[in-house]
Amino acid sequence: MSGFRTFALAGAGGIGTFIIWELLKAKAAGTVEKVAILTRPVRKETLQKFAAAGAVIVPVDYADAHAVKKALAGVDVVLSTLPIPALDVELAVAKASRAAGVKLFVPSEYGLLAITERVTPEKVVNQEKMKAMGLPYTTFFCGPWADTMFSPYLNLDVASGKVLVGGDGNRPISSTGRRDVARFVVYALTTLPVETLEYQALNLEGDHKSLNEVVNAYEAKTRKKVEVSYRSIEDLKAAVAANPHDFGAQMHLVFALGEGAVGTPDNDLYPDWHPAPIIDFLARTDSGDTYRNADSTSAEYIE
Repeated sequence: MSGFRTFALAGAGGIGTFIIWELLKAKAAGTVEKVAILTRPVRKETLQKFAAAGAVIVPVDYADAHAVKKALAGVDVVLSTLPIPALDVELAVAKASRAAGVKLFVPSEYGLLAITERVTPEKVVNQEKMKAMGLPYTTFFCGPWADTMFSPYLNLDVASGKVLVGGDGNRPISSTGRRDVARFVVYALTTLPVETLEYQALNLEGDHKSLNEVVNAYEAKTRKKVEVSYRSIEDLKAAVAANPHDFGAQMHLVFALGEGAVGTPDNDLYPDWHPAPIIDFLARTDSGDTYRNADSTSAEYIE
């Protein structure tokens, strides 16, 4: 076992909330000793539900390196789930982690390596700097979130009856629900040997299907027809060239080029991990279930 028992997280939103609740479940079970949440002072009140469940809320000014170092004293693992615009803050937290003697850092990665290299190469630069400063880190890649990717944002809202797919739609894509990702991450950090974690990229995969296969599964499950339109690779490349920040075009280009899978999954590192297939999330959405928009920080989540 890693022996890691004290954790701090920066970025309590999105996947961060799921990870916090999983850490708090581990704390209640005695596996984890401390869960601290770094937060800007103005957000302290919004995190009281975590405090009520056993987390320590630590207001901190990320621009104050000494304050961040002090906040991380005695912490084994620091997880960043900060958004892309805050990658400079993530690096500052990493530097403070190194100064505080943190044993492992988990940068805000997830998603796909191809997306990182195409859209956010700054993440790779940050990780190179962590290695140079002697701060061990672990990255997790899981593909797009299974519980949110089929949305209007990516023109993949199957419930609307119409979707727009990049390429021919036949390339496999890895996808994993955020709750399942959080379970895997916390299990890995509290259970796996240190040598399995340090400077390693772990791949996890909840499902492995092409977009055409997902649409077919949805139609078979719901008996509803989905109109599928296809956007050529050439058109996607032109869109990305015109606007490199067109995330939707970037994602579909990655899918169309066959770069949407994580590679060889490391699922077997967690023998009791049984992630939900993507059709489960689509069926819930279609039936009116608010899973995709549910408050993952509700008390029910840790029961």
